[in-house]
Amino acid sequence: MLRKMLLVVCLCVCGGSFVACGGPEDDPETVKQAVGPTNERPWHDMTWWEKNHFMEKGFMPTIRDVFAKYDAKYKSEDELHCQTCHGEADKTKAVFKSQGTELFPLDPDNLPTADDKDPKIAAATKFMEDKVMPAMKALLKRDDLTCFTCHAKKEK
Repeated sequence: MLRKMLLVVCLCVCGGSFVACGGPEDDPETVKQAVGPTNERPWHDMTWWEKNHFMEKGFMPTIRDVFAKYDAKYKSEDELHCQTCHGEADKTKAVFKSQGTELFPLDPDNLPTADDKDPKIAAATKFMEDKVMPAMKALLKRDDLTCFTCHAKKEK
């Protein structure tokens, strides 16, 4: 289930144009070295300003680097930005939604896997599982992230 969710996130953010990449980054220290600085405090203990600063100065540049290793176009703020995962902000409040994005909706009952017959889907899923999700979890110090942290659920 987690594998399928990761693939969906990857496909949504990256548009499905991927190439296979290196092996999994299971070791947290390896992930930290690969993705750069992580926040030093648990997410739930940070103020809104601390979260905002970290997302802007730590998370986004680092996650763009992760995606750019797959496809250089994702280094651009035009291709990968806050709204990619959060959707449009409510302009009357200084807050992003944590859910509700329209990013490539995934079917929770039929998520792609790294073993998919379509090589692009298989590679994208592997990339999300091995690179993106470990990086996001290390950066945010959150184990509760899923494909649906960024991706919409497909309506039935």
